[in-house]
Amino acid sequence: MPPESSSASARPRARVFIYDRHDLARESLRELFQDEGFDVVGTDRDPAAAVARILELRPDVCVLDAGMLTWAGVNICRRVRDADLGIRCVLLAAWDAPELARRAADAGASALVLKNIRTAELFAAVAAATSSEPGHAEVPETAGEGH
Repeated sequence: MPPESSSASARPRARVFIYDRHDLARESLRELFQDEGFDVVGTDRDPAAAVARILELRPDVCVLDAGMLTWAGVNICRRVRDADLGIRCVLLAAWDAPELARRAADAGASALVLKNIRTAELFAAVAAATSSEPGHAEVPETAGEGH
């Protein structure tokens, strides 16, 4: 087992659930979070199954592909947050779109980050979501510029 990085040991071990309809992306995220010291409690590729599993497993944070064509991740976030405000959601998007930022905020997302960010920024967004007060999401009007 590889040694934990210093950033992983400085952060509490958050329980994370990952939704992405693409197998490779989902598995890559799972490995990234596990390598960084997060406890990945589940993953799914089906939106309805993801909602059910999230509510059953009660992770600290859900990392959800926003699904900008179907809005699947946004809808998962809304359903989860309607059922349990204690579960935070971080949405991942392929590109910056004001409509997505509005929908993410309306759904109760804790953060909206672009997929092309550095992994440290994604980990920081997830860690910040675990320490935020329930119902106090801070989603910018736009997701930001790519790096």
